[in-house]
Amino acid sequence: MLVGTWTSPSDFGDLIGKLTPDRWFHGTEYGTLAEWKVTKEGSFINGLQGAETTLDMLGLHIASRSASVSK
Repeated sequence: MLVGTWTSPSDFGDLIGKLTPDRWFHGTEYGTLAEWKVTKEGSFINGLQGAETTLDMLGLHIASRSASVSK
């Protein structure tokens, strides 16, 4: 189920990031932070609605500060 799409504005994989841990030895290591959020109202990327998919549609329920999957 689609919760949104996001395209990175650039390829940031050419340098090691300042806070990159030693165990991380491949892939993109710094770049742009994108916040993904799925709520009862819909799916959002950086505060903008990316899709109408909700927690209920995904079978997820908020339990304190984490989500749980219903079977």
